[in-house]
Amino acid sequence: MQKITPFCNKFFLCCFCYFCCLLCPPAVKDKKLGILHKSPKVVDTFFITKNHNNLCRVTLSLTRRDLLTLKMAEILTLTHFWKNVMKSKITLIKKRAALIVAGLMLCTSAQSGTVNPRNEDLRPTGKGHGEAQQPAADNSDEPIFLDDNELYDDDTNTNASARATAKATAFAPTGYGISYHGGPLITTVAHVYYIWYGNWTGNSGNTILTNLANKIGGSPRYNINTTYANSGNVKVINSVILSGSTTVAYPYGKALTDANILSVVNTAITTKALPKDANGIYFVLTSKDVTATSGFGTQYCGWHSYATISGTNIKYAFVGDPTLIAPTSCEAQSISPNSNPGVDGMASVIVHELEETVTDPNFTGWYDSVGYENSDKCAWKFGVLSTAANGSRYNVTLGTLKYLIQQNWVNASGGYCATSY
Repeated sequence: MQKITPFCNKFFLCCFCYFCCLLCPPAVKDKKLGILHKSPKVVDTFFITKNHNNLCRVTLSLTRRDLLTLKMAEILTLTHFWKNVMKSKITLIKKRAALIVAGLMLCTSAQSGTVNPRNEDLRPTGKGHGEAQQPAADNSDEPIFLDDNELYDDDTNTNASARATAKATAFAPTGYGISYHGGPLITTVAHVYYIWYGNWTGNSGNTILTNLANKIGGSPRYNINTTYANSGNVKVINSVILSGSTTVAYPYGKALTDANILSVVNTAITTKALPKDANGIYFVLTSKDVTATSGFGTQYCGWHSYATISGTNIKYAFVGDPTLIAPTSCEAQSISPNSNPGVDGMASVIVHELEETVTDPNFTGWYDSVGYENSDKCAWKFGVLSTAANGSRYNVTLGTLKYLIQQNWVNASGGYCATSY
């Protein structure tokens, strides 16, 4: 699950958050925070409804995502606090006081280092949030499976002096609100591969998403990624091609684990249904009757990772059709530009994961101090919108089709979210 960030891990902020949250009436807390954060489209805030009993996590998630929202929450909770104090009986005040003490004790425990004992930057998981780096037994390139089925490589056992030397001698690209961590980027043409999992018969998704992959390269939208460079000052180029696709039925059923998704990619490559390509990004696109058990629609709408397959570092991603599983979570609008809200929602997530994979393929590239990759920093922000003939909204036109796509972080001019560059 998510970890408390260094910024949010300050003692007084933590205690203040507890003070505000614990003293406001429970009904008001749930209602007000639910209004401010009503959708798992932003992963952090979903835990407000899922783990509403964990008040410190909820409040600190607000501070990490949006300081303005925190201030709004403070105003709301403090207002109801004073009303509560004036109207409540003395026994209720004593009960609240006891809760404050418990909250302060828990904050002290968090400050002691139980959450992030090394007090270091968090590292991406590919699922929209960061985690503290885990110690490794060796320097293997192989990904590590964590208890929550999240996949990432670990390089924390790398010789410290060698790492320091490399950092000192390597070119350090400038970061604006996001930092480079020394790892590789995909700086050549990005090759997209689609693996259509499940039943896509009669679904316009094939046309919509094929056009997306064919047209996103060379667009002003994808040009945002050219603001990112590697240690040799080689920048990402504005070029993407759809290099292949294949279709599979339901070899792992309709409820996929993260390991199942990796196996789908592995099978496609080892059976030569798709070529083995170090510059490829293999998207497992599931039909609307398929879910992912590690949190599709509740913790994420898509994710990316990597693994070694037949001796090659392979980048891959999962994006599901949310039509039946998570329409309110992963569809940006109920009426969409291409009259297929689920697939139009997928298009936004595909671009999100594509851009993160290109700039942070092995979770050692570009991300900020809380583990947010470039697209995470602009998740579910769309900028200036236009209206399509059917009344839906869009912000990007690729070829003859219109899309509503989340913004990306421009690593220039101080850093900002944008639809184009």
